[in-house]
Amino acid sequence: LFFLLSNSFSVASTINFNFIKEDTITSATPHNMDVLKTDLVKVMHIKDSEAEATIRRTIGKAFFEMGNIREALDYFITSKIICEQHHFNYEKALVYEELANVYMFIAEHQKQYDLILKAIKIYEQFNDSIALARSYTNLASGEKFRNAKNTLVYLNQAKSYNQNFQNKQIDAYTNINFGEYYLRLNQPDSAYYYLKLALPITQQYHLTARECETFVKLARAMETLNKDSSIFL
Repeated sequence: LFFLLSNSFSVASTINFNFIKEDTITSATPHNMDVLKTDLVKVMHIKDSEAEATIRRTIGKAFFEMGNIREALDYFITSKIICEQHHFNYEKALVYEELANVYMFIAEHQKQYDLILKAIKIYEQFNDSIALARSYTNLASGEKFRNAKNTLVYLNQAKSYNQNFQNKQIDAYTNINFGEYYLRLNQPDSAYYYLKLALPITQQYHLTARECETFVKLARAMETLNKDSSIFL
C-alpha cells in the first residue's frame, strides 16, 4: 500500500499522516491528465465556474486514485471553494463526498465525518437515493473508527436507500463494510459471508482495488477458520 503514496509524502505538515491500516486501498489507475487540464484552462478562460468546479473535482479524483494525496487535496479544496461561493449545491455535495474520502484515507476522521454529513443534507434535498446510499456507506467507513453501533445504523441506511435500485457497486461497498464491521467484532463467519457477497461484484466491474481489499479481509476472516485458505487468499 505504501508505494502508492511514494509521490505524496511532501504534503504540508498540517495533514495528519498517522493513517493507513489494512482497511483502505487506493488504485493507481492512469488518467489522461493532459486532456483534463486543457479542458480546465478552456473553462477558466470563458469563466464557466460550474464547469471549472466539476473538472477540478474530476482531476482531484484522478490524483487520489493514483495515490497523489497533495494534488488531490489541492484540486478538491479549490473545487469546494468555487461551489460554496457560487452555491452549486449538487456539485458541492459531490466534492464534499470526494474530499471526505481523502480525509478518511489520511485519518482526519472528524473532517471526513463533517463533510459526509453536509453531503447527505444536500442529497436529501435532491431526493437522490443512490447518492444517499453511497454517502451512508462512506459514513460507515469512517465511523468504524469511532462507534460500532453507529456503523451498523449507517450500513443499514445505505441498504435501505439502495433497496429499490440495487446498484451493485454500492452493494459491494456496503458488504465490504459489513465484513469489516464483523471482523472488528471478532465474528469471522459473519464477516466471511458479507465479503463473499462483495467479491464477485468487484470482479465483474473490474474494481481492482476493492477486489484486493476484499481478498485481504477474507484472509483475515479465515485466519482462525482455515489457515491454509487464509494464506491462499
